[in-house]
Amino acid sequence: MKKLENPHTRPVWSLEEISQAIVIYSTGPRAYRLLFKEGYPFPGVFTLRSWIKKIKIMPG
Repeated sequence: MKKLENPHTRPVWSLEEISQAIVIYSTGPRAYRLLFKEGYPFPGVFTLRSWIKKIKIMPG
C-alpha cells in the first residue's frame, strides 16, 4: 500500500511484507516478476534475494 500511495518514493518494507513476498516468489519466480511488472506493490527481486541470502539454514 505504501508504494501505491506514493509511487515515486522508495518504500521501507516490513519483515512481514518481505516474508510474504518471498513465499510468493518461491512458488513461482516468473509469475512474481510478471505481477511486479504489472504494477503490484511487491519488493524487487534483488531485495528478496538479498534477504534470502541472510537466512541461515542449518542441516537436518
